[in-house]
This record gives sequence, structure tokens and C-alpha cells, in this order.
Amino acid sequence: MLLFSISKSFSCSCIGTNEPLSKKIEKAYSESDIVVTGKILNESTERTGLYVSSSDIVTYTIELTEIIKGSIKSAIIEIKSYRGSDYCGYIFEIDQEYLIYSYKKDKGNFTDLCTRTNKISKLNKKELKLLNEINYKDKE
Repeated sequence: MLLFSISKSFSCSCIGTNEPLSKKIEKAYSESDIVVTGKILNESTERTGLYVSSSDIVTYTIELTEIIKGSIKSAIIEIKSYRGSDYCGYIFEIDQEYLIYSYKKDKGNFTDLCTRTNKISKLNKKELKLLNEINYKDKE
């Protein structure tokens, strides 16, 4: 007797390139609606079903340190991501500071593993400098 089941399988796939850092940052900047630095204050989860799932949406409350790109009028914003890495969800740590690249989606501002979002402490030292230069040129 043969037994098998069919289930949906999802996987996150971010295509890396061998471009110079400046090109990667320019691309991430241009693909983002919002680029900010800030501290993660808390999180809340919107369940997509009865059980905890990697497709659940986690909303992070962020106290902004710097607005690099975007029209933001508040010192506190919310950024969303999926719970699981198989949905490319980015998992933030509470009380840590991040550089966040975010894009608008139907349910709000999102980020994921395929953006350049990262802890400030793990950034390439040139990234913030390059971002500010790109932002300056963008405003000219």
C-alpha cells in the first residue's frame, strides 16, 4: 500500500549578485518606499489561521532614529513582516536598532529577508554613508 500526501510548499529565494556594494544599496533604495533607522519597541501577530503559521503577519512598532527616505510624520511607525523565513519574513529583536528598507503592500509597510534590512551593529560601515549620499542626490 502506498501512502502519500500533497501539501503546498513555499520557500524564500533572494537572488544575490556580485555587484559592488554601492549598486546594491542604490537598487535597495530605489525599490523601497521607506528607508529608516530605529529601535524595535514591541511586536504583535495577526494570525492567518487557527494555528501559528509562518504566513502570520507580525507587526513591529519602531521608534525612529532617522528617516532616510519616505514621508513620515510620526516618531513611531509600524513595519510588518511574515513570521517565517519560508515566506521571507524578517524577524526583528526587541530593543535592537535596525536599518529598515520597507515597501508598501495592501496591509501596510512591509520588509523581508530580500531587502537590505539589518541590525545597525551588523551593517557594513559604508552603508549609511552611501545611503545618505543617494538620498541627497535623490532630493536634488
